[in-house]
Amino acid sequence: MDAKQIVAKNIKSHRKQLGLSQRDLSKKSKLSIRYISYLENAEPNVTLDVLVKVAKGLSITLAQLVYDGEFEEKPTKRDRHGLDYAIKMLNLARDKIGD
Repeated sequence: MDAKQIVAKNIKSHRKQLGLSQRDLSKKSKLSIRYISYLENAEPNVTLDVLVKVAKGLSITLAQLVYDGEFEEKPTKRDRHGLDYAIKMLNLARDKIGD
């Protein structure tokens, strides 16, 4: 699974867990419904700004948005919700895709 597919899966999964429609997430993230649909179908290349908007709309961290459940390293209590951890997870995902 590539990074776009992981993010797409996580967006859809978290959205459904929260009982949100694409329209609801669109309003919360200030992105169009069409763009939310594109994201859930792993179509566009997205910027960090878009990922931040979606994570805020879902009330999750960037790390949760990009996490594929296969990384061995778990966040510590101190950095679980921090940007440092999100960046670490993004780098791990990039390195894993590069293999």
